[in-house]
Amino acid sequence: PTNERRRAMLLKAAQTFIDGDKSTGCGLNSNATEHQRKKFNIVIPKVVTGLVASGDKFFANSADLDELRDALPDCACVEMEGAAVAQVCHEHVIPFSIVRIV
Repeated sequence: PTNERRRAMLLKAAQTFIDGDKSTGCGLNSNATEHQRKKFNIVIPKVVTGLVASGDKFFANSADLDELRDALPDCACVEMEGAAVAQVCHEHVIPFSIVRIV
């Protein structure tokens, strides 16, 4: 189940990472030039929430990615490490959240 308080805190932190903190001036948009962001193909940085799939496969093939999108159309991203952490946390009744920078 989702902990809405933790979710709200993580969303705020992620948005602060992008927009910056007015008191410190730190943030992706304020510290990375447009040229630097373009080098990494970061055109319009944004926070995305949603389903995160986890597995043991790297999706370098567009056919495999299309198959995954057909099976999990609401999937926001795929990662390979979080499932193991989530499983241990679940077994020990420890709250767990995952944050990915893609």
